[in-house]
Amino acid sequence: MKKLRVILSLLIALLGLAHMCFTPVFYPGWTLDSLWFASTGIALIFMGLANYLLIGRNETWLRICGAVANFSMLTILAMVAVIIGGAPHALVGVALALGLFVAAAVDGPKGGNADGINK
Repeated sequence: MKKLRVILSLLIALLGLAHMCFTPVFYPGWTLDSLWFASTGIALIFMGLANYLLIGRNETWLRICGAVANFSMLTILAMVAVIIGGAPHALVGVALALGLFVAAAVDGPKGGNADGINK
């Protein structure tokens, strides 16, 4: 499960990087739309990095924060996919976010206690 989470985290971060790189193509110039488009890419990069950093962590509060962040991003990406008519690139984002959410939920704490304190 750890390898799957690493791969999904990397792919979502790369999707965010591609999103940022395509900003000038779809939204030339400095406009509110271009900033909005680029900020979505930044959010995807942060989502990928945050999920990568959470792999192997057992602290309950970190796992809850990660689940809330993953669910929030999954919800936003799903709404965007519906609004833009199920474009393939939007569905890829939804699939990756859903995969991260499920993989993180299934990959429970390993040993120790739920607070990550070794006694």
